[in-house]
Amino acid sequence: MLRVLGTPRYLGADIRLAQLFYLANLDVFLTALAAVLHAAALIESVGGPVDHALEDLYEHLTLIPDMIGPSGKLAADLATSRHPGDLSTVTMMGAIADHLVQASIDTGSAQELPAAVEHLYDAAIVAGHGKDNWTGLFEVIKAGRETRGR
Repeated sequence: MLRVLGTPRYLGADIRLAQLFYLANLDVFLTALAAVLHAAALIESVGGPVDHALEDLYEHLTLIPDMIGPSGKLAADLATSRHPGDLSTVTMMGAIADHLVQASIDTGSAQELPAAVEHLYDAAIVAGHGKDNWTGLFEVIKAGRETRGR
């Protein structure tokens, strides 16, 4: 019966996994939607052409999987806490996040989304991941479970 809706996939014995997979997809979806609107607001704040900005932003969204690389390699790096900083570093990406927060302040745009991202990069730097790849944020995000007693 489920094949009518899509390809059924067994996720494991833990009944929470199906809901968490669904929420994980919504996590990426909602964050990406908010990021597109935030970026468009930055452009619009100085009278820039939002239509042209959206063309670029849409193209950028489609390029992200290629930039990240194969999901299997990323999964292996996350599973082994391997975050080689050969292409980018947490420090470099954190500086970009800081620029986004400052641009938001300068243009009067909401800064909560870039500030949340900046907070993760700052925490990763403090935790000693500054020279790691941007994926070093994973260690900080996971550590959040431990600091809240979960």
